[in-house]
Amino acid sequence: MPRLLSPRLSRYRPRDGAAHGRVACPHERWSTSAKPQTTFCLSQPARCQFACKMSYQPEEPPNNTIINGHTGASAKLYRTHPDPETQKLIDHVVENGFVVIENAFGDVEINEAIGEVERLSASPELGGPASTHGRNNFEGFKTRRIYTLINKSRVFDKFAIHPKVEALNKYFLDPGFLLSNFQSINIQPGEEPQTLHHDDGYATLPRPHRPLGSAIMIALDPYTSTNGATVVVPKSHTWGADRIPSRAEAVPVVMPKGSIVYFIGTLWHGGGCNTSDSDRRALTVQYCQPWIRTIEISSSPLTLRSFLTFPRGLSTCLGTKLQRRSSDTSTA
Repeated sequence: MPRLLSPRLSRYRPRDGAAHGRVACPHERWSTSAKPQTTFCLSQPARCQFACKMSYQPEEPPNNTIINGHTGASAKLYRTHPDPETQKLIDHVVENGFVVIENAFGDVEINEAIGEVERLSASPELGGPASTHGRNNFEGFKTRRIYTLINKSRVFDKFAIHPKVEALNKYFLDPGFLLSNFQSINIQPGEEPQTLHHDDGYATLPRPHRPLGSAIMIALDPYTSTNGATVVVPKSHTWGADRIPSRAEAVPVVMPKGSIVYFIGTLWHGGGCNTSDSDRRALTVQYCQPWIRTIEISSSPLTLRSFLTFPRGLSTCLGTKLQRRSSDTSTA
C-alpha cells in the first residue's frame, strides 16, 4: 500500500498528459493519485529528485521498451532504444539468461593479457594467495586465480569496458552500475566441476527477481566441452527458489578465443571440469547495481593518481560519476 504524504505534494501529475501510472523510479516517495489504485513519484514533476532519469510515462509503452521484471527493471520504464544488433543480444539474455559475443577481442589483445597473467602468476607476491592454486572447493584446488586485476596492470582495463557489454549493462542494470570484481581464472587439467551457483545468491530475496548484477567471462583460450568451459543452465534466471539445477541441465559455453559470455546474476552457472591436457585461461568481470556493495573494488587501495590513469568508462564503473538533479552529469 503506498504511503500517503501531504496534499501539497500530491498535486504532481505525469507530464505531457501521460496516463496515470506508477513511474519506474526505485526511490520510495510515492502517494496515491486522484485516480484509484495508481501511484506516481512525488519529486519534481518532470524528473525524480535523485536524477535517475526516470520520467513519467504512459502505462503501456511501445513495443521493445518494456523491461521484464524478472530480468530487468522492476517496473515499466522508457530507456534509449538499442540498435538492432544490441537488441538481439538483449533478447537472448531475456530469454536464456546469457549470450555469447564471439571474437570480441583480437589476438593481439588476448596475447597481451596472457602475458600479463603469466607475469603475475610467476610471483605469489604479485599474483596473490590464490595464484598458485585454489584454497577451497569453490575456488578449485587445481584452479589458479589472480584477484583485483584493476590494481595490478593497466593492460586489463579494456576488457572491463567492452561497448557491447556496456550496452547490455545499461539495459539490465540501473544507471551508475559498478565494477565489483575483476580476476583471472586458470582451470588446469584434472580440475573437478565447480558447484553450480548464481551470483546473486548472497541476497535473501525471493526468486525470481531482477538481477543484482551481471558478469562476463572472456576466453583467453578456446572454450571447449572438455577443458573447463563455463557451464550455464539456460532459462534458470526465471526459476523460483524451490528449483535447484542438476548437473545434467548445465551446458558448456563453447566459443572461440577472444569471445565473451555475458550473463545476469540470477542465472545458474559454474566452472566446468577440465578433462583435457591443457589449461583453460579466462578473465572474468562482475558488475553490480549502484546500490550494492562491491565484492573487492570497495576495499582495493586505489589512489587518486590511479583513478586519473583509468579510461573514462572504467573510472565511471568505479563510482566516480556524479548524478545531478538536472539532466546534466559529470565525472569527478
